[in-house]
Amino acid sequence: MVMQAWIFPGQGSQSAGMARGLLKEFGTARKFLEMAEQLSGLPLNRIRQFGPLSELRRPEVLEPLLTSINMAYAHYLLEHGVEPDALAGYSAGEVAALNLAGVLTVEDALSVSVVRGKWLSLAVTERCKMVAVTHLTGQQIQDAIMQADMIGVVDIAGWNADDQLTIVGDIDNVLQMERQLIRLGGDITSLEVSGPWHSPSIQYLSDRIFADISKISFETPQRPIFTSLSGCRQDDPAVLRRHVSQQVAAPVLWKHILLELQSFGVTRFCELGSGRVLFGLVRRNFAGTQDYEVASAESHAAGISPWIKSLPPARISP
Repeated sequence: MVMQAWIFPGQGSQSAGMARGLLKEFGTARKFLEMAEQLSGLPLNRIRQFGPLSELRRPEVLEPLLTSINMAYAHYLLEHGVEPDALAGYSAGEVAALNLAGVLTVEDALSVSVVRGKWLSLAVTERCKMVAVTHLTGQQIQDAIMQADMIGVVDIAGWNADDQLTIVGDIDNVLQMERQLIRLGGDITSLEVSGPWHSPSIQYLSDRIFADISKISFETPQRPIFTSLSGCRQDDPAVLRRHVSQQVAAPVLWKHILLELQSFGVTRFCELGSGRVLFGLVRRNFAGTQDYEVASAESHAAGISPWIKSLPPARISP
């Protein structure tokens, strides 16, 4: 039997019009989005449809919007009788994973995302820049940061693959690092984020998130879940509560999660959310191997991917 992991994307995967097909066909998706609007007090659907990108990047908008869409794709599969063997989420995507693991109800997952978005909005700045660096190893990037005397000024925000990391910091410092990393043979891609996420500079926000979500019930997971703070499986509700708050100020250990999922027996990875960011990272991590499959739930035109639409009819709400 093929074991599959459902993986959920985070900030940076968004685009205007995302989840268009899902929201048109799946009533539960509309209900989740309406609940997210009520809890956040924001016109999430209008911003989802029309943007502008500057509004779509705001964490108070994006966190609950992504969570509602990510969960909706997963519940679409559940209503077709498809079940995951393991779960993980990249940064904000972890909130949806907690719902599918049975740790959080739908409403509580959306409440956690609203709390995260509220506090992260305090760190939004035009002076921040996050980029993905490819074709260099983590050690090369760490050495370059040390040699440039930028430890604590430019931070590693994500360990995505052996030859891809993300870095974050003040725009001038990151631009300076870019020039150095390009000289070393690296390629640079700017990411659509609005603040210094996964940097120790926002540890104070992590503490505030933790305090607020202490009022929300976290249950023992009913399905295996792997967290981006540890890179491995976690089963203690208290640990999961701490991780979903602390991870905003710590690097995402995504390559570690994928290797742990592989060791767990997973050979099929399903990205449930908008875009194909995680699709690409799975392929990058397992390049040269033949013992895995990867699929994305959303098509390039924000429709539902053919592999999902080809599932047999199920209890889909109108």
